[in-house]
Amino acid sequence: MRGHKRVAKCPGHVFDKQTKTWIPKQPRVTALTLVCKTFYHEAIDVLCGENDFEFNSSTIVTRFFDSIGASKTAIRSIFVHEYIKGTAAAFWQSLHPLVNLRSLSLSHDELCQKWPYGRGAKLSVVVSQAEPLLKILHDSYTQQGLSRRVVDVVQVRPDACYTCSRDRTCPTCQDTGCVCDKEPTIKDSEAGHKALVADLKTALTMALAEA
Repeated sequence: MRGHKRVAKCPGHVFDKQTKTWIPKQPRVTALTLVCKTFYHEAIDVLCGENDFEFNSSTIVTRFFDSIGASKTAIRSIFVHEYIKGTAAAFWQSLHPLVNLRSLSLSHDELCQKWPYGRGAKLSVVVSQAEPLLKILHDSYTQQGLSRRVVDVVQVRPDACYTCSRDRTCPTCQDTGCVCDKEPTIKDSEAGHKALVADLKTALTMALAEA
């Protein structure tokens, strides 16, 4: 690469062939861009790996990953509020490049099997869609020498689930299944949540064992 002629008496100046004089060196926009790109590539893995990514819905996750390219491989923690059953297959598939994923947090309310009319996502479908990702993570963890269990990646965070809270004894009338008391709390839904988590872990473990 050819550089500018410089003069010791005028540091920071370059020789202009047109005017045949020494003039202040003009900023190189391309060099500045190169510095920014270098900083970006050096920092992006840290930014993705050290932060939790929170999304309003699973559909937004897919769109976001399409926009950031290869940087998504460094992501370790994802927090999803609304689990959209209609786009769930694309959601799980979009996670396949995330070979460093450690935690995927989904809402109890979205996966609860006690909701009437099939509102909650069926665990059998969730397991079948999650299985390819967990196989990829298993291979990745093995290569990295990690002892983590891949079934622990998919996590279900507790919610104040109305249907699960009805399984408890009502503190107002001491009846089971009534709705006369206050709005349910996370503590009210604790037993139902533990059962859901156990069922999901068992189903994922069996699916991976049979693969």
